[in-house]
Amino acid sequence: MIYLKKFETHQEYETYINDRQNLVLPNVSFCEDTIGVVHYNPYVPFFCKLTLNNGSVVDIEESGELTSAMTTEYKTTCVSAEIGELCTSIGERAFSSFYGLTSATIGDRVTSIGNYAFSYCSGLTSVTIGSGVTSIGERAFAGCNGLTSIEIPNSVTSIGNYVFNGCNSLTSIEIPNSVTSIGANAFQSCSGLTSITIPSGVTSIGANTFTYCSGLTSVTIGSGVTSIGDRAFNICNGLTSIEIPNSVTSIGNYVFNGCNGLTSITIPSGVTSIGNGVFHGCTSLSSVTVEATTPPTLGSDAFSNNASGRKIYVPSGSVDTYKAASNWSTYASDILPIQ
Repeated sequence: MIYLKKFETHQEYETYINDRQNLVLPNVSFCEDTIGVVHYNPYVPFFCKLTLNNGSVVDIEESGELTSAMTTEYKTTCVSAEIGELCTSIGERAFSSFYGLTSATIGDRVTSIGNYAFSYCSGLTSVTIGSGVTSIGERAFAGCNGLTSIEIPNSVTSIGNYVFNGCNSLTSIEIPNSVTSIGANAFQSCSGLTSITIPSGVTSIGANTFTYCSGLTSVTIGSGVTSIGDRAFNICNGLTSIEIPNSVTSIGNYVFNGCNGLTSITIPSGVTSIGNGVFHGCTSLSSVTVEATTPPTLGSDAFSNNASGRKIYVPSGSVDTYKAASNWSTYASDILPIQ
């Protein structure tokens, strides 16, 4: 794309460049005409361009953070947003509830996407996130139920709470290895999501992260995860199996509550605590293997309402210890040695 911008003098042009963080423009040329000096360049850096539903383009000429005060005027008419190099961050609610917005491109110089930035943009189907973004704020894309896929760049290290909450058309998402933190409820009610891989850089899975993801059938948990928060996979009734890595030491309350497609589970030897109702209502669960020789602390109703005849297998030398341990004793008749 070619942009033309008029300057009355060369000094005006120099001021324009200096005001825009000393960005270097290639292939600069000038020509004189009766109106004034014309600067011609294949690409002029910009702050934000909004395309409206009548086809016109609004150029917001600022630098720094894009705020809701700059965009609210176009809330009902904006259909696409292109955020350029002069923007370094997208502020809170900058495009929240822009129902007609269908696409957004975020430039590489943006480092953060603020809380609620694109929340409840129900028509949003395409988002390109630039390679400079390091954090995505709370509920940034919550309620974007037209969004089917999104690529998170390797620059991102943290994903906030409720980021994709209610994005029920989201079927796939790749979380890069750079991510170390995923907030609570990040993918809650993403009922269209079928598979997820949690990278090894993530150390904890927050509370309710995938709760009500009814279409989720495949989960890979990275080797860096040490804790799984309360209700992390609550009511994921499409989930038939999941491998918990050896790095995990604690499993929170009701983590797999209502996962009625789950048939078997192995709890690795590093786990020292298992919360209340962790497998409550897993009506197809028939086999549980616990590898720790010392019984992990166990909450109440951990294995209630499982499949008829469900068995719990533990190391052969620890059977009696498990049968006598607090809350494990409730299931004493079902505890057998690992074969």
